[in-house]
Amino acid sequence: MNCSKAERLFLGVADDNNSATAILGDSQGRVIARRVGGSVNYIRYGVPQARRNLEELVRASLGSRTPRVLDTVCFTYQCHQILDAHHLNCLIHGLFEGTNIAVSDFRSASILGLPQSRAQMLVIGGDTSYVFFRCPSGLRYEFRCPFSSWDIAIRTWKKIRQNPYAYGSGDLQEIFLDSSIALYNGRSSAIAQHINELAEMGNPIALEILCDAADDLIHSILRVVRYMDVLDPFIGLCGPILLGSEIIHNRVQRVIQLLLPQAEIMIAPHAPAKGAYLSSLKARRFRVNSEIIQNMFLTSRRLSLEGSRDYAAAVSYNG
Repeated sequence: MNCSKAERLFLGVADDNNSATAILGDSQGRVIARRVGGSVNYIRYGVPQARRNLEELVRASLGSRTPRVLDTVCFTYQCHQILDAHHLNCLIHGLFEGTNIAVSDFRSASILGLPQSRAQMLVIGGDTSYVFFRCPSGLRYEFRCPFSSWDIAIRTWKKIRQNPYAYGSGDLQEIFLDSSIALYNGRSSAIAQHINELAEMGNPIALEILCDAADDLIHSILRVVRYMDVLDPFIGLCGPILLGSEIIHNRVQRVIQLLLPQAEIMIAPHAPAKGAYLSSLKARRFRVNSEIIQNMFLTSRRLSLEGSRDYAAAVSYNG
């Protein structure tokens, strides 16, 4: 997409603790680029690594443009320790001269990145797992559900401790031995990825764990639907646990479609980044109306990003 040299651009960066997604666009909601790179969470990976990842992500997003075309960059973090622009000084110092910096709450940004014509629900499965709901009147509801990579690791550990000699238990025990350093460093996603691989190869315990986790998530979604009394929500699925595991994704989608036939379900891997981009516009007092949101979804749909359903894409950058 061509862009006027004089026009200033806006960048949204969403970090899920394993990877970062950037969306670059103009003031009219037209998306120019979308890129995925290594995490920019300096608390987890350190300032040097996070800065390198951020520089590469911005460079890939801008292409031949210079950072000076950026009017505003808005960050949103799933990590709860990074709450405002002051927390980003060590990360962005010297990278964005003359650019406005904003930070958006991850929950608000994520739900903002969904279509807004009906009640919205965003289900995130990653290092943490949440269900966010917003109805057209603005009423919100959210809660954490036991569906994160940590939860899956804990479920697995309990299973193999209960019956360490069951068929398939040995392979799962090896995961914990091989991934002990990753687990110590908070990289539960690496363990969840290996459990998913074993389930796909037919390991009965791993398969049971993933199906149980999917069933718990389905119950969480139905709980929200009943509580909010909405039968036709737009349900977006986001995060490496939901989008990287065909077993979990297919089970959740099939059952929800049977139980809520009026609901619309789709994968929404870039919802937080889209919300961060729209938040960058709002930070500069642009009115984010239906036209801007429609422009964003239409132009974003034209961009192709290989591996958006690949489980490993969200856990491999900093491994």
